[in-house]
Amino acid sequence: MAPRRRQSGRSGLATEMAVRGVVLLIAGTDTSALTTEWAMALLVKHPEVTRKVRAEIDANVGMGRLVEESDITNLPYLQCVVKETLRLCPVGPIIPAHEAM
Repeated sequence: MAPRRRQSGRSGLATEMAVRGVVLLIAGTDTSALTTEWAMALLVKHPEVTRKVRAEIDANVGMGRLVEESDITNLPYLQCVVKETLRLCPVGPIIPAHEAM
């Protein structure tokens, strides 16, 4: 059964843009969660890396608070772990999507 269009005379552009916005939001959330899961899985497999990341966080942030975005520049090893996770386990397509013209 084909979807019905509103009889308001407007095109489906607003609806299409809303759907694209929701898809973008969900896709962004999903990729962040998957990246975190892969990073945790890789850290479990490599306890020596986990120890080095933990030591770097303890030295630069301490144990009294959580890591904040402003701390990231002082955590180069953690940055490398995240980049390596994205290299080994990319959660997005490698070839960008395109539309036929």
